[in-house]
Amino acid sequence: MAVPKKQHHQQFWPSRCWCPVCWSICCHCSIQCTPFNVVAKMLLHFIGILFCIFSTTVHCDLQRVIVKGKLMCGDKPAANIALKLVDIDIGSDDVLDKKNTDKEGNFIVDGKTSEMTNIDPVLKIYHDCVDYLPCQRRWKIKIPKQYINHEGSKNLKIMDLGTWNLEAHLKEDINCF
Repeated sequence: MAVPKKQHHQQFWPSRCWCPVCWSICCHCSIQCTPFNVVAKMLLHFIGILFCIFSTTVHCDLQRVIVKGKLMCGDKPAANIALKLVDIDIGSDDVLDKKNTDKEGNFIVDGKTSEMTNIDPVLKIYHDCVDYLPCQRRWKIKIPKQYINHEGSKNLKIMDLGTWNLEAHLKEDINCF
């Protein structure tokens, strides 16, 4: 004796079935439905197989960015200024390198990462030059794409910022963390 359709649905997952014939939930055709948990497992296996195939054919490119320069606060070298070279991403940014300026205000940050697409490098400078507030001023300097060195590059391109006076008020924000 065949199980009536309504009872069949309630046996597996109350009113939550997928029909392989008409692709609907709790269909009205006469074929036996497959429970959602079975469909979900099949779909996860299929996605897993696709991911394995895709991940072995996609090549992540090693990308490197080097930035150098000198920071001043008025006519004095800006010593021990915090610098971060980051790759701007959706969500949290990837920190490529963190350094402080030396006693003469000089710095070189050198960061690398592997990504499928081009990185979006930004140099963040945290300072208190001519600022008597408890939080630091933060400058963000976008590094042009031509200074991204790709794996196998023969000549390293270095972004030379030259000398910057931190007394200037550029487009900036305040960082209290």
